[in-house]
Amino acid sequence: MEAERLRNYMERDKPDDNWDFIVAGTRDSTEVLHTRTAEDRFEFFQTNKRHSKNVLFLDEPSAVDFARPYLGYIKAHDDSVRYDRENGDFELLPAPDGSLCAECGFCDEAFRDLFPFNQAFLRRIYTGLDESQQSPREYIMEIFEVLEEWYEGHAKAPSSASSLRRLRNTVSAADEVYEEAEEFADLAKWYGSVEDNQITVDRRFAEAFHLLEDGAPAVVDVTDDGIIIPSAGVSPSEPEIQSEQTEEDEESSSTDQTTTPEKSRVEKLIEKHNGLVDSWLENPEEYAKTNRFIRQGLRDAIEHLTDGFKLYEGTKLEYRLSSQKDPFVYVESDDSPEIDQILLDRRDFRRSDLRKILKYGIRRVEEPRSADVDSLLTECGTQLMYYALQWRQMLIEEYLNGEKVFYKGSADYDFTDFVLATYVHLVMLDSPWRNIDATAINERFSEDNAFSVDPHLEEQITEILSQEEYDHIKTAMDSADHIEAMVGKLLGVSGGSLDVPKIRTRLNRNPPYEVLNMLGRQYIAEIDSRVRFGQDAYVRSIADTMYDVRQALEEVADHGYDRELIEKINSEFSTLDMDRVSELVSNLRTYDNVNPDLQQELAKFIDYSQADVDMAVEAADTADNLRMGNTRDQIQAALISLKLAATPVVKRFRSVPIDGASSNGENRGGLGERFKEVSDHYVS
Repeated sequence: MEAERLRNYMERDKPDDNWDFIVAGTRDSTEVLHTRTAEDRFEFFQTNKRHSKNVLFLDEPSAVDFARPYLGYIKAHDDSVRYDRENGDFELLPAPDGSLCAECGFCDEAFRDLFPFNQAFLRRIYTGLDESQQSPREYIMEIFEVLEEWYEGHAKAPSSASSLRRLRNTVSAADEVYEEAEEFADLAKWYGSVEDNQITVDRRFAEAFHLLEDGAPAVVDVTDDGIIIPSAGVSPSEPEIQSEQTEEDEESSSTDQTTTPEKSRVEKLIEKHNGLVDSWLENPEEYAKTNRFIRQGLRDAIEHLTDGFKLYEGTKLEYRLSSQKDPFVYVESDDSPEIDQILLDRRDFRRSDLRKILKYGIRRVEEPRSADVDSLLTECGTQLMYYALQWRQMLIEEYLNGEKVFYKGSADYDFTDFVLATYVHLVMLDSPWRNIDATAINERFSEDNAFSVDPHLEEQITEILSQEEYDHIKTAMDSADHIEAMVGKLLGVSGGSLDVPKIRTRLNRNPPYEVLNMLGRQYIAEIDSRVRFGQDAYVRSIADTMYDVRQALEEVADHGYDRELIEKINSEFSTLDMDRVSELVSNLRTYDNVNPDLQQELAKFIDYSQADVDMAVEAADTADNLRMGNTRDQIQAALISLKLAATPVVKRFRSVPIDGASSNGENRGGLGERFKEVSDHYVS
């Protein structure tokens, strides 16, 4: 509005308006003045035109002198700061007697008019601005913001002002200074002169800002004149400000032989980017290369802490994060986090930790073999572990325990319930005669045997199920190792033992069959394909398989239970004493007219032990007790029945031809009773 009023005044066409106008400003800020009429009547000189002979151009050499009048103004009220304006070079005049500067005597003439800055500080402010912001207004406003923050007590020294952190400044103190005395690291970064791997700051600045009241920290040396601060290694001969692309080109092609020994590319990168961490903190996107290295360090650290993005430590269950994606986005980033990304607050980290992460990231990109992740985690692993665990938990809650995965909407089950229910059914198929309770599950877990469908059961079950249905069961068995590992992780108390009371509680609260019965195809489809145990073992596929296995086992329950066989074993096997049978069979061999088929089959039958018979009786008894139970019990009863039918001792038993039994082994009488009847005739 003021510029428009000025323009209108300039363009008044009155003979008595004999004015010359000098307007200082950049082209964009004075654009409103550039009308055809104004340009016809007046000359325009742009302050942002390089090499202009008419108007001083604000650049690095002139930046200090440009700021002198501004900083000197507040000290001019008592003539503490005056300049000789006669000869045009604005030489600082001595402070007159009685003025504040004369009485204080703290500053020397090199920075009296610049205090609380020095020349290095002002140059670094100017060169730290982005080239598009190196205008008089932006430069002076930055100085003002630093002064304001210090004056209001938000920063102990101007060098610690937060507004400075968005500026590019490659001067950097050593890591130990950032760890133990950050204010001295800031002091070195803005006030210090760099030479021979150390940064020297005029002691008077440290005293002026009361940094030495509690004594000097051990990581710096204090002399009568200065504060000596270890440097991160930036060479004073190198320009402090360069574009990221220029520095990369120069670092890769540098042939400077003055440094002894010659620094490697990695060392040069570390030196360059160490000093940019503060600026990166304010705006990561503006420092693309620094950001790339830090993100690489953060990603690699999280990947290492999660053992390759494993969702549970010690298992193969992973989230296959895209190699093009980080597991995080920064707070205040323009990018919203996706489901597999956490919000990472850069300011949660100490600046010294960020420098370590940067150093690791540079090595990880440039020389992977030299990147020591263990050293990084030893020094700053606490915060990194927090983010690693946060990422893990977020994925677990989203894809394994979320309301929209695995189960139909009314279900109140979690991933642990699915794992346990799956394990119970795999144990049942592997060992159908077990009484599948918490103790039996623990016993099977402690065994080293690989899981497979019981061979006697397989022989019978394939007569009921189609090949496709049976293939689902075999596929489930192929995932048994992964499921067993998850059972150990989620429900284990040691490497070879489970928490039996905890399992018992879960089985009672959430019966395994009911858990599988609540699986829903559309909910299983919501499990991301990146959640898996390996290339061919997706959690989504395992859940789909168990959905099909449950349906196949229901088919087995409907058609697999042989009630007649169970009753026969319960009634006839229970009467057998194998020692007595062996004795009787031995006596039968002394008679010539005994049926040879009977003798042959009996001779084979007595090869089995009493334990074989008793085991069959016990299994049949278990099946008889389960057949009237819930669906899971009925499934197990059918599996027991099927296995019994193929068990050698039972098959041999059914093949003995007693009292007109047919050749296919379908006996019309019980072996125990019939054998006693035969023995009455042939045995004395």
